[in-house]
Amino acid sequence: MKSLFNYKLPIALVAVAAFATAANADVRYKDRMFEVDTTKNVVYATGVPQLSARHNLMAIVQDIFKQNISFYANETDESLVDLKMDIYSPKNDGEKKRAAVIVAHGGSFVAGAKDDTDQKSVAYCGSLAARGFVAASIGYRLGVTVQGDFTDPVTLAKNAAVFVGGGMDVEKAIPLALFSDINSNYYDLSIEADDYARAVYRGVQDINAAVRYLRANAETYGIDPERIYVLGNSAGAILAIENIYTSKETDFPPESYQAGLNRPALGGLNDYGVGNTLDAHANGAVALWGAIHNPAILKYNKTPIFLAHGDADGTVLFKEGQPMKNFSAGSLLPDEYAGLAPTLEEHVTFTIDAPTLYGSFVIDSVLKVNNGTKAKPETYFVEGQKHEFYNKEGYTEEVQSRVFDFLYKLATSDKVLHALAGVTIARANDKEDSVYAVIDGGYDGTDIVNIPSDIKVASVSFNREFTPSVYSTLTLPFSVNTNKVNGLAAVLRYNGLGKKDGKDAIRMKVVWATGDWVSAHEITDAEGFPMTYENVELAANTPYLVQMNAKTFSVNSGINDPITLKETPTTETDVSIDGWTFRGTWEYKKWGPSCSTEKQNCDPETGYAYGFAASESKENNIDVGDFVKVGEGAWITPMRAYLVKENISSVRANGAYAIRPSELPEFMSVVIDNEDGNEEHTTVIGQFNTRTGEFRMNNAGARTYDLKGRYVGDKANKARGAYYGKKLLK
Repeated sequence: MKSLFNYKLPIALVAVAAFATAANADVRYKDRMFEVDTTKNVVYATGVPQLSARHNLMAIVQDIFKQNISFYANETDESLVDLKMDIYSPKNDGEKKRAAVIVAHGGSFVAGAKDDTDQKSVAYCGSLAARGFVAASIGYRLGVTVQGDFTDPVTLAKNAAVFVGGGMDVEKAIPLALFSDINSNYYDLSIEADDYARAVYRGVQDINAAVRYLRANAETYGIDPERIYVLGNSAGAILAIENIYTSKETDFPPESYQAGLNRPALGGLNDYGVGNTLDAHANGAVALWGAIHNPAILKYNKTPIFLAHGDADGTVLFKEGQPMKNFSAGSLLPDEYAGLAPTLEEHVTFTIDAPTLYGSFVIDSVLKVNNGTKAKPETYFVEGQKHEFYNKEGYTEEVQSRVFDFLYKLATSDKVLHALAGVTIARANDKEDSVYAVIDGGYDGTDIVNIPSDIKVASVSFNREFTPSVYSTLTLPFSVNTNKVNGLAAVLRYNGLGKKDGKDAIRMKVVWATGDWVSAHEITDAEGFPMTYENVELAANTPYLVQMNAKTFSVNSGINDPITLKETPTTETDVSIDGWTFRGTWEYKKWGPSCSTEKQNCDPETGYAYGFAASESKENNIDVGDFVKVGEGAWITPMRAYLVKENISSVRANGAYAIRPSELPEFMSVVIDNEDGNEEHTTVIGQFNTRTGEFRMNNAGARTYDLKGRYVGDKANKARGAYYGKKLLK
């Protein structure tokens, strides 16, 4: 099984060797290796309210044209129904904990069925089960209410009887009777956005119930409850996406579920079905030309997802828009009556005002921002292709191949138990001592690093590349003894203000250090002997200055001595001394305009905060490791630290700042208590160019400022000193 840890590498090599000796052996979840058993009509939720008052249009389409399209007259007439799924299982398979895939068909929430071959549900389920998955094709509630009326079937029957009495075949008489009526009347039919939104909400309730049903009955069907995925096409893809990104009814607009005029309340997302205390979210999703109702609900979510879409899709738009905007009454006719479409459309206006949905392009873009660029969704976006392009020549096998490859990777990867901003908790196998945490030290998403409660793990990997022999700021989300940490040379904490060469400097106190580090820095005790430091506990949620002797930071522990990731504090992670605060970061921060400029939406910290210089500037007398005043546009990522003046919002009676930014030094050097060492530090703010003296911000396209944070723009090439932003010096 795939793992992130080196100590499991020998196991992986053994596995590779085993496959090499049996090159022709089938691989579960990848190759077709089983015959398939099918269990039809498994009830996964009972007593679910379903719309029951057929609209005349639905009756006509069903009774005359034999098309199953669910249009209803109102939401007040309901009947209770059972929701059913067909389960496809590998035949004669001895595995007891198999990955499962729930397949949701398409059909615009008014058509389609769990055994509909046109929507590929049956084909996907059969192929998945043949590969070793348990697959379930679900039926979910269909139907939207239609405003406006149409010729009723009773009147139609009477009109048709006239033609039948004249010797016409009944199959021809009924459509002719319909169009005789249409030729002398005009009808205006519509579906409102709220009605469509409620159809989506009911569908999400149903797919949630299906996920919980499989979890509750995992042992019965030989399913691993932590490896349940959803696969949807069109409307089914919308349900798959909504399943993994919504958690409560308030994630939807109130009109989607609340009671209103002739509309009953729809209840909570998990009100129907079994296992209501179980998690209803799937562990991964495949969405073929799908969308979401609001990109704001995506937030930070690393649930693996595969998005396939054509950028010319006019049904579910690739970017954003209202689905089926160009729908017409003629499209309801089966192929044999296509010639009647112009007459129908001339006399019948059918408007679908579906809610605006946001397609795969938007979902992909937002997730890359929210989750950070390292947590990208897997995508297959095709230029020029329209809706359901898996039916197009040359794309059927390509789409299937990508879908099956994605699901294979999910089914054979370590189980992700918690996917938090910057923190992933996973399990390599079913044993508790295989639970581990990966801390993304390069996390650049927008959400705060938020550990909701204490979580115990056997080991921690801090996925951040350090530069050995120089300093970095570090704020850990867990406590750990230094004897368990690999790669650490020294740990220092903020100890207030001091002086260097008569100027303000930042004092750092050594918390712990190796003997080599002590010798190199000549740190001695009162008697002149090299200092020795016992192993100490590094506190969670506390900012430190650290030096590494390796590029990586990892922790050795085990189930008998676990590491506890601590609940993220609700207040700032600070160490405050001498009127200054060394502040640990839990979210991405970008400094805005200084409030001293009287700009709107100003940032009170700009001009009062200091970050670290990564290289020296002799022209400006700035050393590596100096705290350099931060200007507008500078940014810092989570689990670092910076220095900021306290009480910066206090003002005098006349409204002036008690301390102006210009009264603070442009930089402050770092000194170590115990000795006079002047140490260096890396920065996440930006870098100095030692040749030009320019301070370049890490964010692309930053504006240009001088060291006082003043915008200099095009004048930068005539100014002297260092600059925040794009290089303009000649």
